[in-house]
Amino acid sequence: MPVLLDKAIVDKPEIIILKDTMNVAEGLYMVMLPQVISPNPISVLYSKKEKKNIDIQYFENNENVIFKDSEQNNAYAAYIKQAEKFYRNQHQLEEDFLNETDSIERKKIRNKAISEQQILYDYGRHIANAYKGSVLERLITFNNTLPIPEMAWNAEHLMYKVDEIEYQNAIKFIRQHYWEGVDFKDSMLLNTPYLPGKTGQYMSLFHINDVTNTKEAIKDLLTKAAVNEDIYRVVEEALLNMYLIKQSDFFNEEIGIYILQNEQKQGFTPEWRKEIINSRISFIKKNRVGSVATDLQLKDKNGAKHSLLDVKSKYTLLYFFDPDCSRCMKVTPIVKEWLNNTTVKNITVLGIYVNNDKKEWNKYINENDFPTNWINLWGDSEFVKIRTDYWLENIPSIYLLDENKKVILKDVTYKQLIDYFK
Repeated sequence: MPVLLDKAIVDKPEIIILKDTMNVAEGLYMVMLPQVISPNPISVLYSKKEKKNIDIQYFENNENVIFKDSEQNNAYAAYIKQAEKFYRNQHQLEEDFLNETDSIERKKIRNKAISEQQILYDYGRHIANAYKGSVLERLITFNNTLPIPEMAWNAEHLMYKVDEIEYQNAIKFIRQHYWEGVDFKDSMLLNTPYLPGKTGQYMSLFHINDVTNTKEAIKDLLTKAAVNEDIYRVVEEALLNMYLIKQSDFFNEEIGIYILQNEQKQGFTPEWRKEIINSRISFIKKNRVGSVATDLQLKDKNGAKHSLLDVKSKYTLLYFFDPDCSRCMKVTPIVKEWLNNTTVKNITVLGIYVNNDKKEWNKYINENDFPTNWINLWGDSEFVKIRTDYWLENIPSIYLLDENKKVILKDVTYKQLIDYFK
């Protein structure tokens, strides 16, 4: 969460003076400007070796920034400018590489990308070496990623399958070198915005189905980070945001539990925290794929009771929703249309209302049509328990069960449901 450290004095247009910076911890900070002046923040390095005040002159929406009497900041600004240009070029080369069909031309594109990686890396090392022992050296060393060799760049951008040798070679290289030179004992890293981003970028290099290497990489990373409890917390939070936030493209309960269990093993984790983690893991494990779904005691609009275990179908689709939620308004018609047209046989849908306004729910049922295999139900006063048992952070939420009520799909999107039956 952003913290306001101080307010800067703006003496005249395009000049900022940061006063009394000596009391600020060393690190990298963002100077936010009013939108009418510039939409872009200015990155400022704070160092104990800097003078008390920092004068900044900026031009053209901060594309050119000059720091008066601050060599480190001017050198860092130049480095960032080169890095931004590099990443723009890399993105274009990636697109060219994927769109090119000729093998010779693809090799030329790949070689150019690798060459540019080496140029940026060498430029970063040059600046770091010129400012030995400085905040600038520590920051660039943290950011400067070793150039990816041909086999790794090839694997990363061609998306080989997990079991192919090119992918395995790439991952081996990345695991060995990505964090090279990073000092996890350095608390200055906490005063920069880059630690969570670098963690996410690192993990995104692993194939989404490569659980084995992903776990090993997480174990290695958390072991490195554990030398500094505060840094460990930041890295762990970044990992949990990737693997335990359902909206994430990398969401994976197994990996999320693995991360939490790693924290339990740390010597700095207190007993009360371990108990909280145990409760969270138990919560996550509810209704996992392959387990028998928790029974639901529900009622229809006439008050008749229905049990999930009483449904006799090859497939049972649990559709948790609220007619008033905006996403449900978009998704529900799509699911109903798919049910009306699908060739899937012997499937029963339980449309489960997860709120407690029976009047509004009845009104919705009476004013809308539903497929013949759709049963509208609600939990009455049990709606909170239903949300807890099925980990309903967002709705609509879709579960698919087999004839024995074992979970096949857990909390998936309608697209994932449809893809399953293709």
